[in-house]
Amino acid sequence: MPKPYTMRNAALSSLPLWLLLAACDSSSPKQEAPKSTPAPKSTPTAAAEPEATKPEAKAPPTAASEAANPPQPATAPETAKPPEPAPIPAPIPEPAPADDDLLTTPSAPLATLAAFAGPLQFTPEAPSNRERTDDDEPSMMDHPIQVGWAADSGSFGYCQPSGGADCTDCRIVPVGTGPREKWTRGSDCNSDDTKKITAEWKARKIGKQQVPKRWAFGRDLVIAWKREAGVDPEDEASGKGRLSTLEIGAKVGNETPVYFVTMLEPSFADIWREYDIFPEYIVPSPDGQRLAILSHSFAGEFSDTLSVQLEDVTDFAFLAYYRTALAVLPSKPARAADLLGEAAKIKPGAWKVHHELARAHALAGAPSEAKEPLMRSLAAG
Repeated sequence: MPKPYTMRNAALSSLPLWLLLAACDSSSPKQEAPKSTPAPKSTPTAAAEPEATKPEAKAPPTAASEAANPPQPATAPETAKPPEPAPIPAPIPEPAPADDDLLTTPSAPLATLAAFAGPLQFTPEAPSNRERTDDDEPSMMDHPIQVGWAADSGSFGYCQPSGGADCTDCRIVPVGTGPREKWTRGSDCNSDDTKKITAEWKARKIGKQQVPKRWAFGRDLVIAWKREAGVDPEDEASGKGRLSTLEIGAKVGNETPVYFVTMLEPSFADIWREYDIFPEYIVPSPDGQRLAILSHSFAGEFSDTLSVQLEDVTDFAFLAYYRTALAVLPSKPARAADLLGEAAKIKPGAWKVHHELARAHALAGAPSEAKEPLMRSLAAG
């Protein structure tokens, strides 16, 4: 059976060739050839007088000379010591699960999380969260109309007028993976679906719901957003440029906001237009289960583009607590432990949260507090 691929095997397979060869040599050391020992020399007892033309003659060894100078025993051949084995690097730790893996863990029922509820607040400022009227300051922007959740919280609808033509684009975005429905109305549209739009908006009571002043996690969370302007490819050395970006997340207490929902401006391959992008609506559903985020991109007259994302509020809040906790863990482990404890209430079965909670307690100098979440991590994982 082949050996399973692991991060440790990957680390070993990436060793330089000379290290692997050295390690192989260390497992079967080679023997050196034994060294030869010179024959023992004997000292003669008598010597003849040298002759002028002949070399000195040596007498053969006698018993007395051998007793005085016994022959030395031959030494055993030396064996070379094997080289030290090549050091093996420590195994690479397995990567931590991505947030997407954690989000697949079921959340606790919203009814059991009532203690988290509080006022609906935003930073740096609240979106308009309302339809524009004639009393608003005139603008070249075409803002959405007939916006809002359906009464049953199953869909979110909006219409986008076109200032340059008599054509309004109306869409309904369902919760889940269902298809988005689209209709148009006006004399300049390819089709006039006025009756269908009127019937759908009336049946679903879209836009008839008041924007709530509270939401399920307002006790600790302030909804945060920020935007980053795009860059023209010709203005950047790489030549790639980037789209304008809107990011939405949350600020937990006095901590730095974290962001985890990203919305981009529209991309046109033939031209570059520097878009602004901002949130027009961020509205909880009537049942409190979701947030509707409607972004508005604008790069001059007749360029308005609207986009909608519907976010589960428990996933949204969970990421706010979890990511903030990881951000403050190195410097404020006790604070991180508090935040991870709140995240664990939202997703009790997320083993990674309990693991990080145990680590936070240990770093905060409270190892006795780490035992319970560590056991929960093992049970859930």
